[in-house]
Amino acid sequence: MNKSVSFLLGAGFSAPAGYPIGNKLGDRLLGSLDEKLVFHTDGSLIPPKNGNKVNLGFKNYYDGVFELCCDLMNLFKQKKSIDGFDYEEFFDYFNEKDSIVRKDIASLLNEKKYPRIENTEYDINQALFNMGKVYNELISYYLVDRNKLSWYNESPSYEEYSSFISLLNFLKNENTINVHTLNHDVFFEYLIKANSLESDFSDGFVIENSPFYGVNNHRESVNIEYYIGTYGTGVNLFKLHGSRDYRLFYSSEGTNDEVLVPSQYVKFRYGLADEIIKRTVDVNDEVTEERFPFSYHGDFLSGINSKIKRYNEPILYGNLFRYFSENLKEAQALCIIGYGGRDSKVNEIILENFDYKNKRVIVVDPYPSDYVRDFVNNLQGELIEVGIEGIDVNSFKF
Repeated sequence: MNKSVSFLLGAGFSAPAGYPIGNKLGDRLLGSLDEKLVFHTDGSLIPPKNGNKVNLGFKNYYDGVFELCCDLMNLFKQKKSIDGFDYEEFFDYFNEKDSIVRKDIASLLNEKKYPRIENTEYDINQALFNMGKVYNELISYYLVDRNKLSWYNESPSYEEYSSFISLLNFLKNENTINVHTLNHDVFFEYLIKANSLESDFSDGFVIENSPFYGVNNHRESVNIEYYIGTYGTGVNLFKLHGSRDYRLFYSSEGTNDEVLVPSQYVKFRYGLADEIIKRTVDVNDEVTEERFPFSYHGDFLSGINSKIKRYNEPILYGNLFRYFSENLKEAQALCIIGYGGRDSKVNEIILENFDYKNKRVIVVDPYPSDYVRDFVNNLQGELIEVGIEGIDVNSFKF
């Protein structure tokens, strides 16, 4: 069996590239009403064009949910009476849909008129149901790097990651590298492509024999990758909290045509329309098409507690976390970069599956919090207080 090394990457991994984390992301979310944003009738966010707010001619229901979400964020922060805004804690607050958030929404609806939302039990239930879509659209909008990029069709330079790439090249000579990330961005994938590591890379998605297609700006079908959950012996990526480019295909196959059920994860590309097509060919070479036109939002997990409830979902997340546990058991070392130590379930999985008493744990964090220091102590690990640019390959010889 090939030796392996496991990595765990948190938000701090992408921070040197300019991605906002913690309070910085929270502050941007709080200021969303001033950002000239509008929402399409399908719930997708429409950013400003040439610095101006796009005029659709009217405000629709999702504009109302957006405005309500923004006011609710500010009310939540006021009630907490603390500096900063914890965007994951806020997600839990409205996602629980309990009496507290319902009363808060009712008070806002008493004070202000929101497009197409009335102060009724039904409208409050619908607003809470759709707020998750709007909120994740906002998170995706603000998850951009210092070059204002979130998709990488360009090839900008990120020199501070050269030491990390050298580390991957060094380790993969004798090890399978299993990278587990909690980040929703696609920056790690860009680094792999930009540094010619694609031939050794797998994320469980494949294009070969894929029956799934997207539609480009010319209305042409484009074959897209789908998740089969197999990995190689080079650099493997497991996005434990999903990704901005993951979409879930809903199918009516095996049900009556009026019922759509979650069926398959696919990986979208930049510029594709919000439709997924599945084409199957029977033994008589007859082609059948099934279309799911409602793939508006990337599938990623938010919230401190809400995301944990999805860790056992069978189509994707359950499989990813099963690999996480198995990879930890087999790894000869665990390297943690930019992780704040606040995901209780992730911590539990590490403590239960990685043999930290007999194997090395290395934690890289230039400004470790008390959470991180306690986490390192629990793992009997080594804390290296440098940024990503300060990684020394010699510290990772196992």
